[in-house]
Amino acid sequence: MADSIELGLLRKQVADLHTQVGRGPLDKSPPPPNPPGMDDAWRTKVDDRLGRLENEVHAIKGGMDWMKVAFSLLGGVVAILAAAIWQVSAKVDAIVPQMRAEFRDDFRKAHDDTMAQVSAIANAIIAVKQQAPQVILVPPPTEQKKP
Repeated sequence: MADSIELGLLRKQVADLHTQVGRGPLDKSPPPPNPPGMDDAWRTKVDDRLGRLENEVHAIKGGMDWMKVAFSLLGGVVAILAAAIWQVSAKVDAIVPQMRAEFRDDFRKAHDDTMAQVSAIANAIIAVKQQAPQVILVPPPTEQKKP
């Protein structure tokens, strides 16, 4: 689309130049060496500026080519990383149910062990509190005979 617009604009400018010079757009005769109002110094100056402009445009296009390569490489790296993450995700999804069962069994065992220890401690406390009271037998008081 942009190329067709530029070509149309270029054709219009060429037609305008042909009319300024006095030639028709379909005239096949060679143009005059220098259009009116154009001397050699001005033409050399314009040619130098045009050459520098062409070099800058070429440099920008080269920079764009490098950017295309860089973005393509970046896209490739992102795609490779996404594939690796996808594979790891699938492996983790396969391991999670097995890990849940193992954790459930381990927590159940730990719970049972803790309950057994708490029960043993509670029974020991109850046993200490329910010991029979100690009875100390004291001999009855003896009556002393009075002299």
